[in-house]
Amino acid sequence: IFEKWNSEELESFLVEITADILKFKDPQTGQALVTQIYDSAGQKGTGKWTGICALDLGVPVTLIAQAVFARCLSSLKQERIEASKILPSSKETSIKVEKIKFLNQINKALYAAKIISYAQGFMLMKSAAYEYSWTLNYGNIAMMWRGGCIIRSVFLGRIKDAFEKAPNLKNLLLDDFFRGALKDCQIALREINVVAAQCGIPIPTIRAALNFFDGYRSAVLPANLLQALRDYFGSHTYERIDDLGRFVHTDFPGEGRHQPSKKALITTHESSTRADIGLIGLAVMGQNLVLNMNDHGFVVCVYNRTVSKVDEFLANEAKGTNVQGAKSLEELVSKLKTPRRIMLLVKAGSAVDEFIEKLSKLLDKGDIIIDGGNSDYRDTQRRCKVLREKGLFFVGSGVSGGEDGARYGPSLMPGGSVEAWPSLKPIFQAIAAKVGPNQSESCCDWVGDNGAGHFVKMVHNGIEYGDMQLICEAYHLMKDVLNIDHDEMSAIFKTWNSKQLESYLIEITADVLKTIDEKTGRPLVTQINDSAGQKGTGKWTAICALDMGVPVTLIAEAVFARCLSSLKAERVEAASKLLPKFDGVSPKIEKSEFVHEINQALYAAKIISYAQGFMLMQAAAKEYDWDLNYGSIAMMWRGGCIIRSVFLGRIKDAFDKTPDLKSLLLDEFFRQAFKDCQDSLRKVVSIAGRFGIPIPAFSAALDFYDGYRCAVLPANLIQAQRDYFGAHTYERLDQPGQFVHTNWTGRGGRVASSTYQA
Repeated sequence: IFEKWNSEELESFLVEITADILKFKDPQTGQALVTQIYDSAGQKGTGKWTGICALDLGVPVTLIAQAVFARCLSSLKQERIEASKILPSSKETSIKVEKIKFLNQINKALYAAKIISYAQGFMLMKSAAYEYSWTLNYGNIAMMWRGGCIIRSVFLGRIKDAFEKAPNLKNLLLDDFFRGALKDCQIALREINVVAAQCGIPIPTIRAALNFFDGYRSAVLPANLLQALRDYFGSHTYERIDDLGRFVHTDFPGEGRHQPSKKALITTHESSTRADIGLIGLAVMGQNLVLNMNDHGFVVCVYNRTVSKVDEFLANEAKGTNVQGAKSLEELVSKLKTPRRIMLLVKAGSAVDEFIEKLSKLLDKGDIIIDGGNSDYRDTQRRCKVLREKGLFFVGSGVSGGEDGARYGPSLMPGGSVEAWPSLKPIFQAIAAKVGPNQSESCCDWVGDNGAGHFVKMVHNGIEYGDMQLICEAYHLMKDVLNIDHDEMSAIFKTWNSKQLESYLIEITADVLKTIDEKTGRPLVTQINDSAGQKGTGKWTAICALDMGVPVTLIAEAVFARCLSSLKAERVEAASKLLPKFDGVSPKIEKSEFVHEINQALYAAKIISYAQGFMLMQAAAKEYDWDLNYGSIAMMWRGGCIIRSVFLGRIKDAFDKTPDLKSLLLDEFFRQAFKDCQDSLRKVVSIAGRFGIPIPAFSAALDFYDGYRCAVLPANLIQAQRDYFGAHTYERLDQPGQFVHTNWTGRGGRVASSTYQA
C-alpha cells in the first residue's frame, strides 16, 4: 500500500522508507522487524523547539505540537500498560468499513493533513521573518527541501509553484491548488475522524489538522465568549465589533453575587503603629489585597513608584482605615515590624528585579520579600538563591481570583524560602478564601521550595485556559449545530452549574450569555470581537510541558486556539474561499439529547485537562526535588480562584487516598466518571467533525485518553524510521535497555547516532 502511495500525491522519502520498513523481516523471529521494536519514541529536540518557538510567536502550529506530544506520551510506556488494563474502551471498538474505500480515505486524509502541516510550518517561518526582519524566499526554501532532506517529496514542488505565483501568499490553504486539494480530501478527513473516535484509535495529528482547517475558515470563532469571561473575572476589557481598536469593560449582572458580605473596615486611628506588612504596587489587585488585609486586622503600609497614587488611595479607597502610606522605600522599610514583610504586586520581569535590588540594600537579615505577581517560576528560583546569599528570604506566591478574589478572599500559593512561612502564614491564611464546613479551611498553604508556588500558579492558569476553551467549544456547538439562542444557552449553563460541572466559570458563563448590549438590544457576547487575548501563563505552561516532555495536549490546544483567533482578517478571507461551512455530510441531531452529550463530553474533557496539569506538576516535582502535596493544591484551588469548582474536592480525595497516584485517570472515581462519559465525548468529536465545527480541546482530550490507555502505540514505526534515515537506534522488546541499529537498505555503515530521549 505504501509503495503504491509513493507513486501518487504522497510520493516522498518518508512514504518510500515506510514501505521498506514494513516488509523488513526480523532474522530472530521471522516476523516483521517493526513489531519487535519498543514503542517509545525518542527525539533530538528540534521538533520541541518548533513548538516552543510557535508558542512564543503566537503561531498555531497545532499539528506539529501534537506530533511532539505524541512522542512524549509514547515514552510513558509503563503507565500506558497499566492504564490499558483498567481504562475502558469505547462500546464500539470496531465498526464495519469497506477495506478499499477506507484505505482510499486514509490516503486522502493523510494528504489533507500533510497540507495543513506544511501550511503551519510556513506560517511559522513567515512570522519569524516578520519578527526578525528576515527576507525569506519561501519558494526557494521549498526547493531546498525538494531533494536530499528527510521530508523531500514531489509535494514541495507544488509549494514552490504557490509562492512563485503569489510571493505574499498568507497561507498555503489560500492557494488555488491546495484549496482544490483540500476540497477533494476533506470529507475523507472527516470520516477518518469519526471512525477513529468510534474505535478508540488516537489520531492526534490528523484531528489537529481537521480542527485547524475548520478554525482557519471560521469567520467567527467562540473567542468572543472567551473575551467576555476574561472581562468578567479580570476586567481585561474587550473590543466591540462596531468599534474596533477601542477596548471597553462591562460590569456584568451577577458579579456582586460572588462577593461575601463586606466586613466593616477596622479602624483604630493609631497611625504610629508599625505595620505588619508592606505592599508595593497600587494597581487594582494591590489595592484590593491591602483592603482585604485591613479587614482582617492587619496594618499595611503601601508604596507606589508613582507616589501620587499613594495619596489618592489613602484619600479614597483606603479612607478611614489603618492603611499607612510611604513616599519612599526607605520610609516604607522604617514603618514595618521585624522581621519585615514586603509584598510586591508589580509587573513581572525587570520591575520585580529592580525593586528587589533596591530593597535588599535596605533590609536586614531574616527580612522577607514576597512576589505576588505572575512571575516565571525560573525567575523565582534565581531570586530565592540570590537573596538567600544575602541573608534574606524570598517567597514567590501565586495569587488567583481576579480583583474580587484579591478583595474578598483569593487562592494563595506561596513557595520559596520555607523559613519565611511562619511569619507569613497568619496573614496569608487569614485573607485567603475559605471553604469546607463552616468555612473553616483556608485556600492557602505552603506549596514548596524555590519556584514551586509560581509553578503551581502557572499550571493553574494553564488549566484555566483549558476550562475556558472547553466552555467556548460547548457554546459553539450549541450555537452552530443546534441553533440555540443565547437566553436558552444561559439557562442550560445555569442548570449545569447545579450538577457535576458546578464551578465559577460555568456560573459566570450563564451570566455572560444573558447579558444584553444596551446599544443594540442583542446579546452582548455577539457584539464582541472574536480575537482572544492572553497574559502569557498559559503559553508558559505549554512551553514548560514541551521542555519536560509531558503531553499536556489539551492545554496547548487551548493556547493555540487563542493564537488562531487573533488571525481575524485571515480567517475572514479564508471563510470566503475555503468551501461552505457545511458540506452535505451533517447528520440530524435531536436537541435535548445532544445538549446532554455536550455536558457529558465537557466533564470527560475536564478530567483530562486536570489530569494533564497534575502530571506536569508531578514531573516538575521530580525535576526540581519539590515535595508537593497534590491534595493540598487541589484544596487551595477549591475557593477564591478562577477554576474553583466542586470537582477539585474529588481530586483532593483521590490524592488523599493515593498520594503517589500517577494519573487522575487511574483513580477509581475518575475512571468510572470517564467510563460514564466517554461515549458522549466520542459522539461530540464525531458530530463536530461532520458539521465543520472546530473543537481542538475536546479532540485533544479524546486523543490523550485513547493514547494513554494504549499499551502499544505506533511509535515503534517512528523509531524504525529514525533508525533508517539517521541511525538513531531503537530498543528491542526482547532486549530492554539495549539500543541497536539495523542496516535497513544494505547500503549504510555500522556507525549509529547518539540516542536522545523525550
